[in-house]
Amino acid sequence: HRAASLRAMLGRYLALGRIGENADAELKVVKASLPFEQTTSLDYVVAGYYLGQRSLADLSAAARTIEDVCTVQFYKSELDLMQNRFEIAAEGLKGFADACPKTMMEYPSALADLKRLENDGYLRGVAAGKPSLTLKLVDRR
Repeated sequence: HRAASLRAMLGRYLALGRIGENADAELKVVKASLPFEQTTSLDYVVAGYYLGQRSLADLSAAARTIEDVCTVQFYKSELDLMQNRFEIAAEGLKGFADACPKTMMEYPSALADLKRLENDGYLRGVAAGKPSLTLKLVDRR
């Protein structure tokens, strides 16, 4: 399923970014292969954000549920981490870990990254329980 492959590609994109490799070309191919009706999916918008084609405001607008807000929080923080904005990433991931469901598939990755950031001293002064990314859910009924 193409939507599932896009979510998997986002994970691959992050993994490659962590080891210093660029996966933009692969992400573009997977994103371009989606049928039109999926172009407003949250994963599609996140992929566009990673490729510099969408803004943080676009991410906010795509978030329809609490889980969506958490997903945006995670992927925004992971991009901060890849771009060496460690303090911002630490704050975002701490907010994710404190406020989002532990059942989310991104949760173990967030905890692992938080542990690495803590070991490197980037969690000093990060307040607990407050997501750093404030998003307003839009009722699209």
